[in-house]
Amino acid sequence: MTTRRIPKEQWEPYFSSLSNRAHAENQLVTVTVQSEEAGVEPVAEHAPLRAIFFEEKGSEAGSLDIEIGDDVSGDRLVQRLDAQIIWVEESALGEPMAIDIEGVDPSSRATIKTIVRFDS
Repeated sequence: MTTRRIPKEQWEPYFSSLSNRAHAENQLVTVTVQSEEAGVEPVAEHAPLRAIFFEEKGSEAGSLDIEIGDDVSGDRLVQRLDAQIIWVEESALGEPMAIDIEGVDPSSRATIKTIVRFDS
């Protein structure tokens, strides 16, 4: 198992590829958010990962959206943050096991860490 930092210029292609695979394989994830103000808050447990989008242009440039939910029920949740640093923990085969996203909550401007853990 290794942990590596993903350079910002690779965020869009990395998450595009990851999202395509996750959606095709109906990958389940557990998402938590950590902040000094609120501590650790669960966002979703064992939920299907639909996509992770990095906005490179426009009014939302620099934001990262994590979309989770079920295509059948239509239940969806989007976790947005202004990402600054992204780490990925990978298996020996190079498959992502967890993604740590350090950034800022766009509404409160609080420093947060969003953790996406891939369920086995």
